Amino acid sequence: MNRSEFLSAFDGRSERIPVWFMRQAGRYLPAYREIRKTRTIKEICSDPALISRVTYSPISDVGVDAAIIFFDITLPLEAMGYRVDFEERVGPIISSREGDRGRINYDVKNDRNSLYDGIKAFRSEHPDTFLYGFTGGPITLASYILAGGSDRDLTRTISSILKDRNAFKDLMDDILEMIISTAKAQVRSGADAIQVFDSWAGSLPYSMFSDYVNDYLIPLSSELSAIRTVYFSTRTAGYAHLLSSTEFMYLSMDSRCRLSGMDKIFQSSKGLQGNLDPLYTATDTKIAVRETEKILDDARNIDRYVFNLGHGVLPETSVECLKQIIRTVHEYGR
Repeated sequence: MNRSEFLSAFDGRSERIPVWFMRQAGRYLPAYREIRKTRTIKEICSDPALISRVTYSPISDVGVDAAIIFFDITLPLEAMGYRVDFEERVGPIISSREGDRGRINYDVKNDRNSLYDGIKAFRSEHPDTFLYGFTGGPITLASYILAGGSDRDLTRTISSILKDRNAFKDLMDDILEMIISTAKAQVRSGADAIQVFDSWAGSLPYSMFSDYVNDYLIPLSSELSAIRTVYFSTRTAGYAHLLSSTEFMYLSMDSRCRLSGMDKIFQSSKGLQGNLDPLYTATDTKIAVRETEKILDDARNIDRYVFNLGHGVLPETSVECLKQIIRTVHEYGR
């Protein structure tokens, strides 16, 4: 599926269902593992040519219909004055260069040009491929800052919010400014759409999530309403009616819900993306294909639909399994 065909499908003007996978450029790919033998995450993300190369590898090696720029959601935090390091099997470690947790404003002049140059390089080399840019979601990025690293259940983040709501609001305002600036810059550089990865948002209790939608997600989606956006979060099916008030064009759901049920809640006002559990792709191909068909049947009447996983590709996933899933999606008739 070329770029124009993907655009038509994304906008609901095609009978064909497009497919790509979150974290599709990762450790399950032999080509990526080879690069990682000699390059760190930060080294790859500092080299526009490598960014472009890694970004394209799932297109050439797996056959997905779209690429997503290879970068890490935490690296733009460096333009807010934070230090970002990576530890093997741990992930990003965030610390303040000033040694405290005071307010540090985003400075676009300090932003990494390698992200935008990587997008430009990809667009120059692959003009006929649909490209997603991406950014972290507000609460997910805040959690990395407040916890100093991954805080999937938001235990430390929620504690920080309750301790000082004014400081939290200042931090979130700065993060919003950064997200909006980087998202728009990616589109100017050549990205066709932006996916907002807010993986841990569903760990917020209901009252906090309600405030989060009203205070941050609605303003964010409004600022980005002129571009194609996809908002991804996990464990938020129970909060779907709150998400429906945002202006995100698409909502990417995890594997804990039926897409047809979400479509009813959204009254077909949102495109939907998802939502095969990544575990199926790391076990048995026949089971993965069977579950893929179930999801396709369930999403049959959703006009704007992109097949994806309910979260990122696992390192144990086989390339052949993903290829078979892609064939199943492409051969599926609405």
